[in-house]
Amino acid sequence: MSSPHSTIPGPTLAGIHHLRYFVQDITASFLFFQRVFGATRIAELDHVDAGGTLFAIMIEIPGLAVPVQLRYAPDRVHDVAGYEPIAFAVRDEHDLEDWRQHLDSIGVIHSPIKKTMAGHAIEFASPDGAALRLYTRTP
Repeated sequence: MSSPHSTIPGPTLAGIHHLRYFVQDITASFLFFQRVFGATRIAELDHVDAGGTLFAIMIEIPGLAVPVQLRYAPDRVHDVAGYEPIAFAVRDEHDLEDWRQHLDSIGVIHSPIKKTMAGHAIEFASPDGAALRLYTRTP
């Protein structure tokens, strides 16, 4: 059966370069990602405009193969409030329970662990309202 959207051979991708979150406050967002995920800043990749103003930083999050950019964009934050740009993976329900306890211990408000079509998940939000979700890899 032929598809009208058949795949045409072409160049291949080498992976994902980085992920991006729009933020209202780079420092507050970095401190949140540091507290929740153990993120570290990659200072040599700071983004500074021609006038010397910092407009984005790159962070590393343990367990992710690519860095995350926290980009100052207060006019775009409302566009992503409640939206889940990235779903993070954890191995299983035991790891998800560890995350629940961690979020409780640092005072991050979150959902209960939920059964979903894709496994189990826990949800919470960034300081700017972007939805963050941790999913188990096992259904």
